[in-house]
Amino acid sequence: MPRSKRGIKGFFSETRKELKKVHWPTRQENLKMSGVVLGVSAMMAVLLLVLGYLSNAIVSLIVTGKVN
Repeated sequence: MPRSKRGIKGFFSETRKELKKVHWPTRQENLKMSGVVLGVSAMMAVLLLVLGYLSNAIVSLIVTGKVN
């Protein structure tokens, strides 16, 4: 490695070069992907809510013989 590329200055120089190669998403792409994340998160929340209710009902049925 050449002497000029060593050290902290070289690190930041190389980092800047690599960041220029990155494909940064557009605002529209960000909004679309954010919507996907929020939608999947909402579906998972509902799924966990239903599974929690069902598991509670099953345990109550086993322990007490009736659903609370």
